[in-house]
Amino acid sequence: MKRMISASRKRLSGTLVWLLGLLVFSATLSVTATNAQESTSSPPTLFYEDFESSGGSNWTQSSGSWSIVNDNGNHVLKRDSMSAEGLLLAGSSSWENYSVQMDVTFYNEAPAGTRASGILARVADDKNFYLLRLNTTGSVELMRNLNGTYTRLTGTSYPFVIGQTYTMNLTVDHDQIIGYMNGTEVLSASDSTLSQGGIGFRAYNQLVGIDQVTVKAIAAPEIVDKSGLKSQFDAAAQLSATNYTTQSWFELQSNLTVATSVYEDNNVTQQEVNEATRKLQYYINMLFPVSGAPAAPIERVPFWMHDSNQAGWWTPLAEHNGAIYMAYNTPSDRELFHHVAIAVRSSGGDWKRYLATNEAGIPESYINDPGHNQPSLAIDGNGQLHLFASMHNDNWRYFTLDTTDSSAQLLDASANMPDPNARITYPIVEVDSQGDLWLIVRMHESTRRPGILYHYDHTQREWSRIAEFASADQRSVYPNDLKVDDEGNVHIVFEWALYPAAPMRHELSYIRYDSAAGTFTDASHNVVPIPVTPATVDLIQPLLSDEDYNSNHGVQTAKLALDENGLPLVIYRQSSLSHPNHFVVKFARWEGTEWQREVIFQETPTRAALDITRFGSEIRLYYIRNTGVDRVYAAIPDTNGWQHLSIVPGLPADRLSVISDVSGKDIVYLTDTTGKFLYYSTALEVTDPLLLLDEMKLRIDGYQQSQEIQPTLANQLQYRLMIIAQLIKQSAPSTLVEAYMQDFIHVISEPSVLAQNLISHFVSANLQEYAQKVIFIQRS
Repeated sequence: MKRMISASRKRLSGTLVWLLGLLVFSATLSVTATNAQESTSSPPTLFYEDFESSGGSNWTQSSGSWSIVNDNGNHVLKRDSMSAEGLLLAGSSSWENYSVQMDVTFYNEAPAGTRASGILARVADDKNFYLLRLNTTGSVELMRNLNGTYTRLTGTSYPFVIGQTYTMNLTVDHDQIIGYMNGTEVLSASDSTLSQGGIGFRAYNQLVGIDQVTVKAIAAPEIVDKSGLKSQFDAAAQLSATNYTTQSWFELQSNLTVATSVYEDNNVTQQEVNEATRKLQYYINMLFPVSGAPAAPIERVPFWMHDSNQAGWWTPLAEHNGAIYMAYNTPSDRELFHHVAIAVRSSGGDWKRYLATNEAGIPESYINDPGHNQPSLAIDGNGQLHLFASMHNDNWRYFTLDTTDSSAQLLDASANMPDPNARITYPIVEVDSQGDLWLIVRMHESTRRPGILYHYDHTQREWSRIAEFASADQRSVYPNDLKVDDEGNVHIVFEWALYPAAPMRHELSYIRYDSAAGTFTDASHNVVPIPVTPATVDLIQPLLSDEDYNSNHGVQTAKLALDENGLPLVIYRQSSLSHPNHFVVKFARWEGTEWQREVIFQETPTRAALDITRFGSEIRLYYIRNTGVDRVYAAIPDTNGWQHLSIVPGLPADRLSVISDVSGKDIVYLTDTTGKFLYYSTALEVTDPLLLLDEMKLRIDGYQQSQEIQPTLANQLQYRLMIIAQLIKQSAPSTLVEAYMQDFIHVISEPSVLAQNLISHFVSANLQEYAQKVIFIQRS
């Protein structure tokens, strides 16, 4: 109890000066102090009585009659009557600073008059002591009895019930008189009239009993040891800013300022010193080196990643207005915990980091739980970033960040989610072409763990629950991925396992939500009742002939893309009885009447790290091999099947996520959990302007159906794209193609066109990005 020892704590003084060199920002620290050792002695027990064997010989009955009785198998010292005053005294007259604590049972009381009983401290005799008493009127008071005259020092309300036992504690520490009820401080006063004495108990017009009497001396003066903190200052003094990233060096300097104030504080506690030492060591460890980064196009994110940042299914990557957003786990200053962060790469290549914080701006820390700590993010049509993270059968952990405000924070917004008491795992979130968000999760229930679909309306800024789309008794759903086509249909891929959880999953499944009709369908667009079960769902990968839900082989990890017609394309891993620990990479696509499946890679074992992108008619499948110098590969179709390209040679990555920007360039998120590095890279890129024009035509058709482009304007735009495509096919001068493309941009960005709602601002910006990419390719 800090209150109890504050007045008797020995203080140390110290002077700390630290200088920052203006050119190299090198920390130079000087400390002059005597670094005392911390005292480890615990406060001694001066007196203890439980009335089981002593017979009460340690007590003097000053007034009234008291006896040791059996109260339901427990011996207590109980007053024999409840008339007027009963007074007990014990202890030593030489005691000064101590706490006395008793369990007090109020059995009965007189029908009228003052009825109050309590414990005594610094008892000189029966007319001089401090008293903490509980009144039948529902109050507790600190009293001083001086030469037989009672003075009320302070009081407050406190509930009183006959028949109840209360733990009462009266602490006297120099001039501080403190009363506790049931372990909670309820009142205090300053008084130096009585400086020493024993203990006692006073009952008045009440029948009471006391037990478990303990007297402890106030803790010996604390000697605050600052040597550990000084050692961290000495370590920091050897560092130079030129060796570390700007942000990590700035964070260290900010913490040095805090640690300095702790070191120079003569009233600081040992706990505060230890906390400052731990924090300073953390920020020294978080310094991120500027050297040793891999060569382009791989870029090491300049912040440390925690090795719990790994999952087979997640959406930790987004692109918005040319900036890249990467969600990840970063080390916490608490052992076995991590923080959640967003690293942002601007279009100019500069990096910035946001930590997920509570409403007070303090970074949240979550227990390490690899495989379940997956962070997933998406950015809505308002530029609001939404982050879900570190949930394993936990309530919502949901944060938002306004990407349009450079001073905004990544703040907890969990209270805005539906199902506030739900226990959630495996969030997957995506943005649709309208700027709304769609989210799938697994929810915990008593005999099942179903899959749930949620929707975020970015115009109303509100989440809603759509449906429980998959559920079966004694089964758990494992969400893998979802994508939304241009017509607003939500495509979902997921696996099943035995309840409550299993490392091996089975029966890779597909379901589609028609948001316009409010119905769920299979891949043939036949309406299916929800929640689907393994018996009613559309199966991408059925059970093998030698497989059941108890098998140690099955499917594990799947990712989803949509082809140019909005049909599902799925990459996944599967093991078999002959190779239970060897997962082959497979690819499935819906051909209109059935699922077509083929093996993509089976030569060596792979990791639970897959992704798939599609631009125009081009499909790219990403996977990671367990061994070899080159680990990360992309498989792209060619005339002989699939061509396998090493996209980051030599990098020992073990998890990934991939997205395509509007120009068809793939952006890759890679983790090295051994080295605790996070990487950003670009991989395959569209260089054929005709592919871009085809994608623009498809998008205009979709936007017209969703009424985000009026038909007249849509026809005009399609006509312009047709002319541009003919010019490119005829090898027309690039300046001519660019002139037509600039005219296209002018039409969709004309203020009068936007004002008349002939095209939405969102669609205009989207198409302009494609057009600029065409111009860039032509200039190249």
